Amino acid sequence: MEVTTLECDVCGEQKSDKEEWFVAISTVDMIRFCPASEWANDRWVVRKPEDICGQDCCHRRLSQWLDEANRKRSANRGQEGR
Repeated sequence: MEVTTLECDVCGEQKSDKEEWFVAISTVDMIRFCPASEWANDRWVVRKPEDICGQDCCHRRLSQWLDEANRKRSANRGQEGR
């Protein structure tokens, strides 16, 4: 039987039973976080959910997503002016 070690997709920390972990689902238009304990795999899933070890990494992931969205928005504005 293979044992899978869960790692945070933001910082790489390995999961322990002490912390409350979160799951993030992101698309081009939105990002959503929920506690891992409330996550059900049968919900709408566009892509694989990201495993996140805590609030600090949720904040970091949200910041990364906002940076990506701003870059895409800026690139689209540049193309509209041509």
